[in-house]
Amino acid sequence: MKKMTKAVLAVLICILTIFIIIRVATVSYYNSQLEIFDGNSDVVSISVLGSRTCIMTEDGSVYIMGEYYEEGPSGLGLNSKQLIGYKNYRSTLIFNNSAIYASLTNIGGIIIDASNQLYYFGTQKEYLTPTPIADNCRKATASYKTVCFLTTSDELYLLDISNPQDKTLIMSDVKDIQYKGANSVCVLTNDGQLYRWKDFSPLKAGEQPELLAQNVEAFSCSPSRYSEETLCFGYIDLDGNAYVKLHEYPYPKRINNDTKATQIVATHNGVGILSETGRVLYYGDDFLSSDSYQSEELHTNAKYIYASDSSLSLVTNNGNVLFWGVSENGCFGRKGAHIYRIPDEPCAFDPSLVER
Repeated sequence: MKKMTKAVLAVLICILTIFIIIRVATVSYYNSQLEIFDGNSDVVSISVLGSRTCIMTEDGSVYIMGEYYEEGPSGLGLNSKQLIGYKNYRSTLIFNNSAIYASLTNIGGIIIDASNQLYYFGTQKEYLTPTPIADNCRKATASYKTVCFLTTSDELYLLDISNPQDKTLIMSDVKDIQYKGANSVCVLTNDGQLYRWKDFSPLKAGEQPELLAQNVEAFSCSPSRYSEETLCFGYIDLDGNAYVKLHEYPYPKRINNDTKATQIVATHNGVGILSETGRVLYYGDDFLSSDSYQSEELHTNAKYIYASDSSLSLVTNNGNVLFWGVSENGCFGRKGAHIYRIPDEPCAFDPSLVER
């Protein structure tokens, strides 16, 4: 019996030793394959979708941080076996080709480089790494397999990633395009007209859009969390005045501000406004804010602001990155799930907390 016990113990020790060796070797290999965002470059763009965050830095690098899928991280071009079992708030370099635009989509993301080439990445085999699909692009958005992009000559096209050569011209003389959710395809024309389609389907079919506002310089939209038919949006007019349209407002309301607005972003229950002095105000409800439909001052020295359906983030003039909203599966660079409420509980992104 003692001999048998010793034999079993020896086998267990042997198995444990092999496991430790494999684990160490795998971690070493894994870390050698990933270049981690270290905070040395200034952040110039943030895109949050669900439990993933896309960060673009001043040098044109693009990083993904957050949830990994069963078949591996969406669009990272890495073998899932390298990643299973590891904490998922790492930031992973996926593009270092002088990106000028980067954004997440339902199943991947889109990137535009300095030569205005549009790249798509996703869970499909042919797009596991960022792959060129169109030229002369300056802005793009996507939903699953449909990509809507704006060219350098202000033309708006639709294409299906299964056949990117077959593209359809939708509109000309377009300044900006945004897509957030299944009920908010919004287009701003060069003469300041802001239009909305409720989905890509009527856009493809050539149906006439709804006119939301006129004399618009910049805008942001998001589907309301209260109704699939309601749009939460904000815009800045040609004189720098900001307007907010929330769920309870029958029409956009002008925001009284001492200085001109320079940037505006929408979540699915509020709008953030950045003024030329660096002051950031948020108008929204108690999902992110402690007071319903009240203005909250978030910061007085901000450089950029960004928003997803359920989060708002900003980059300060000192280069710090702050998040508010719903953090899931490491999308704010932290473990666990948590709601960081406006205005008193920002989540400061600290690159030193990201595992090496």
